[in-house]
Amino acid sequence: MATLKVGVLTVSDRCSRGESEDKSGPNLIKLVCEAFNSSGTVETRYGCVQDEKDVISARLVAMSDEEGCQLIVSTGGTGFSQRDVTPEATESVIERRAPGLSTAMLVKSLEITPLAMLSRGVCGIRGRCLIVNLPGSLKASTECFRIIRPALQHALDLLRDSPDVARTHEVLAASHATKSSSVAAAHGHGSHQGHGEKHHHHHDHHHEHSAHHHQHHAGHAGHDSHSADSQHSCQHHRATSAPSDHHSTRSTDHHHHSHQHHHQQHHHDQ
Repeated sequence: MATLKVGVLTVSDRCSRGESEDKSGPNLIKLVCEAFNSSGTVETRYGCVQDEKDVISARLVAMSDEEGCQLIVSTGGTGFSQRDVTPEATESVIERRAPGLSTAMLVKSLEITPLAMLSRGVCGIRGRCLIVNLPGSLKASTECFRIIRPALQHALDLLRDSPDVARTHEVLAASHATKSSSVAAAHGHGSHQGHGEKHHHHHDHHHEHSAHHHQHHAGHAGHDSHSADSQHSCQHHRATSAPSDHHSTRSTDHHHHSHQHHHQQHHHDQ
C-alpha cells in the first residue's frame, strides 16, 4: 500500500510562543490517521508558526515541496482579526483554488452556527499537494474536517493519477444506479398497491351486489338466504346485514305459503 504524507500546521501567535497549548493540531493528526489508515501507511508532519504571512507561506512550501506532503491541513488564522492572514498566505502559494471544499464547509457549518460566515478559509492545489485551511478552535476544526473527509481520498487520488480514480467512479455509478432502482421500485410498488386496493374494493362491491341480487331471487324461489351467502368469498363484509336479510327471506316464504294455502282453500270451497 502507498504511503500518504500529511502535514498539519497550526497557526497561532500564542501557541508558537508556548503561551497556550495547541489542542487543534494534535487532534487533526489523530483525525487524519483515523481517516486514512485503512488506505495505507500515514506519515504526518507537524508545525506550529506565528500569524505572519511570510512565515506561514514558507512553512506551506516546505511541507509541500521539500517534505513531499500530499495533503496539508492548517488550523487557525482564518477569521477577521488583523493578525488572521492564513488565507492570504495560502493564496500566495497555491496554483489552483478548490472552492468546492470551502463551500461545503461553509454551508454545513452554517447549519451549526451563523458565525461560520465569518470564516475566510481557502482551499487549493500546489503541484500534487492539496492545502486546506480550517478554523482555529478544536470544535470547529473537527467539524470542518469531518465535512470534507468523504471527498479527500478521491481528491488525493486525482492529484497523483491513481488507478483508484476509475474504481471510485464505478462504485459511485453503481451506488447511484442502486438508489435509482430502489426509488423506482418503491414508487412502482406504491402505484401497484394503490391499483390493487381499488381493484379489491371494486371486486368486493361487485360480489356484495351479486350476493344481494342472488338472495333477492332466492327469496322468491323459497331458498335459504344463508345458502346464498355461503357461495361468496366476500360474505364477511355482509355479516351485519345478514340477519335482517334472512328474516326478510323467511317472511317472503311465509307470505308465499299463506297465499298458496288460501288458493287451495278457495279451490276446495268451489
